[in-house]
Parts: sequence; structure tokens; C-alpha cells
Amino acid sequence: MSESILCPSTRSAIYNSSYWRRSLFGCTLSALIAEASALRAVGSTAGTFGRPTRFLCLLLKLHQLRPSAETLYDFAGHPKLKYLAALALLYIRLTASPREVYLTLEQFLADFRKIRVQNLDASLAVLHMDEFVDRLLTQDTFLGIALPVLPHRALLEKEGLLEKRVSPLSEMLENADF
Repeated sequence: MSESILCPSTRSAIYNSSYWRRSLFGCTLSALIAEASALRAVGSTAGTFGRPTRFLCLLLKLHQLRPSAETLYDFAGHPKLKYLAALALLYIRLTASPREVYLTLEQFLADFRKIRVQNLDASLAVLHMDEFVDRLLTQDTFLGIALPVLPHRALLEKEGLLEKRVSPLSEMLENADF
């Protein structure tokens, strides 16, 4: 993710926020995990003045820290810290190759944990992790962030970069007695 994905005014708002100055300015990766464990919602900007959410601030800090792919996968697979997982999944979607995006994110299409999403008007909505991941895989923008172009999975399958995906639902349908 280049910083250009976050518009200059959003980056400036993040850098000028008291949360950034107080908690994230000199933050290390272990401190970022602690901050992510305290999150109560995902979101980008909220309220009348479009203030950056803590989630968005942590996304920018994660970008600055540039953790290894292995660390990101550990974050994404964390069973108890669902907002850390959401943060890692969004970061992977923004920075990884299309092949890695599909291989990593599709694993979470069967994750039904509930997460709160803070909308632009500061209201909260509930989303399941699989819906969060589906939006990352299918939308051009999510949480007000422009996502890099992601080729359709079928194209990557045709080029031999990915194996054909078998949905867990297809197995259930094959074994069902109608």
C-alpha cells in the first residue's frame, strides 16, 4: 500500500489526531497489537468532520511498520483478536499480489465472527467476517479506501496461478438427500 491510497487530507488528519500523537507516533509492532486488541469497530472516517477512526490510524501505522508476510498471516488467523485479524486482512488486500490475496482471504469466507463497522455518519452496523472478506474481494472501494484492482479469480485460474476453488457448500449439497 502506498501512502497515496490514503488521500493527503486523510493522512494529515491521522497525523494530527490526538490518538496518533498519544498512542501511535512511536508505536512498535507489539504496541500495535495491544492497540488493535482494544478496537471495538472497523471504519475509516466518521462523524460530521470526517475524523479518522482508530482502525484507520492503525492501518497507516501497520503500513509504516511493514510487517513480514508471516506476521500478517499470524495476525489474520488470530482466533480471539478479530479486529486485529480484520486489520491484517485489509492490509493484505492492499499490499499483496492478487494470487496471495485470494489464497489468504478465501480462507476467511467461512469465518462467521461478528464485527462492528463504523459508518461514515458514525453509526454502527454489524457485519460478519465472511462478509467483510467478501467485500474486500469484490468491491473497488471499502471503508472509503480505494482498493487496488483485483483480477477475477477465473482469470488467475485460467493462467494457472490458482487452482480451481471448491466451495465447502458444494460438498454439503453433494452429500445432501433431497
